[in-house]
Amino acid sequence: MESLVDQFVLFLQPYAYQPVLVYGFVFIILILASFGLPFPEEVVIISAGLMVHFALHPERYPPPPGHTGVSVNLYTMMGVGFASVWLSDFVVFMLGRHLGGWLLSKDFFKSLWASKSFRRSRAWVRHRGLVMAALFRFMPGVRFPGHFSCGALRLSPIKFFLVDGLIVLLTVPTQIYLIATYGHVVIDFMKKWKFLVMSILALILVYVLVKAYLQITKKKVFTASFF
Repeated sequence: MESLVDQFVLFLQPYAYQPVLVYGFVFIILILASFGLPFPEEVVIISAGLMVHFALHPERYPPPPGHTGVSVNLYTMMGVGFASVWLSDFVVFMLGRHLGGWLLSKDFFKSLWASKSFRRSRAWVRHRGLVMAALFRFMPGVRFPGHFSCGALRLSPIKFFLVDGLIVLLTVPTQIYLIATYGHVVIDFMKKWKFLVMSILALILVYVLVKAYLQITKKKVFTASFF
């Protein structure tokens, strides 16, 4: 009987030979993650790196029947990952900078701006400035309010663009490269420590579901109080 790790590998393997579909999916999901989609971008990056690893080793992970010879490319995947995260971070920053005042005139965004994550992000940006532009990249769940706050609090767009770009360059393409190069190590680790891996995935799923539930509940409470 195949393990869940084997099933995960078998699920991803055919997509290693569908580059256009994979690039588009990675690009869209990473952009949505920057806008607060409750789905960890790290899962997307690991999956992207593994698909590149499969494409680099067709002798171990053979392509499906009818394969045209085209597969995902390491450097293209690194570029897609870097561009999608960097540009979406900057778009969130510019939304805060140019539309922050208009959005905050709307009741819904006033309540959002008053939420704990936004209050905490604003306090950090006021005290540490551009340092937080770098640190928000390592803080899942706070990236969107953090980058939006950087813009709303009028940090320099050029400095934010460069600082965030440097951090993204040092993290996202590097992770994809390492996973693509040492994918067999990642898979062996997942098989050896499958209980740990499944526990982490379960926690991620619980986090996503709870966050989605809280967002829906909060929206219902706001709508009821508004009307």
